[in-house]
Amino acid sequence: MGKSTQEFLLGFRMAKAAELLRQPQYTVGDIGNAVGYRNPLHFSRAFKNLYGVSPRAWRNGDGGQGEEHVYCVR
Repeated sequence: MGKSTQEFLLGFRMAKAAELLRQPQYTVGDIGNAVGYRNPLHFSRAFKNLYGVSPRAWRNGDGGQGEEHVYCVR
């Protein structure tokens, strides 16, 4: 079965966020804003729910440095 529009959009936004987290000149709050989250806490929770680590941990090497992550629906 395919993804809903909401699931697709969440995956797209978080993939872009993961890409931007590799850019040290942007703060986590800036990245959350860039992908549509006004509240940095909401962005951090959504990111952690999908990738299993916080955006800060992701940036610091606890997830995804050099890896490609594919969003999938279970």
